[in-house]
Amino acid sequence: AQLLPQRVHLAAQLALRPHRHGPHLAAGGACGLGSFGERLRALRDPLTAQCGELRSSLVKEACRALVAISGAMRDAFEPFVDVYLPPLLKNTVVTIAVISQSSHAAVLAILMATPTPRALPRLLGGMGDRSATMRSRCTEYLTRLLQRLPAASAGAERSPLERHLDAICLALRAALSDALSD
Repeated sequence: AQLLPQRVHLAAQLALRPHRHGPHLAAGGACGLGSFGERLRALRDPLTAQCGELRSSLVKEACRALVAISGAMRDAFEPFVDVYLPPLLKNTVVTIAVISQSSHAAVLAILMATPTPRALPRLLGGMGDRSATMRSRCTEYLTRLLQRLPAASAGAERSPLERHLDAICLALRAALSDALSD
């Protein structure tokens, strides 16, 4: 009877401060539990909101939590890449250095831990952004992601990259012309 209130209390604490508990949960092996994905889905809104904060300490802690969780979950983090990548990409061009650097490091860590073609549309979209910093960062992220993605899936005839091949070529041409104009 005493365990239920403790679990409710723990869930409430986790929902209020997911950035503080994320690295500890990852280090403790919670990411390996089958129900962790469901729990992470429940934290999607608070953690995304903390990524979009203007307080650098909250953003830095949220980024640390995402890096720890994605590193522990590896490929199981793939469904969450679409959720967390947009606010992190947005933060990479913020003028507050702590926020932009933390977000930049988090994007790199997530893409290295969970190389997935699902990130391609966001990165390709960022390569066409008005901000030169966003274009440069997304080009860097795309380069790193392409280095990590397999050319072909095991047992599959087609590469998961084939679907995005035309968009990748266009974005790379634009990035090269952008670099030549500087």
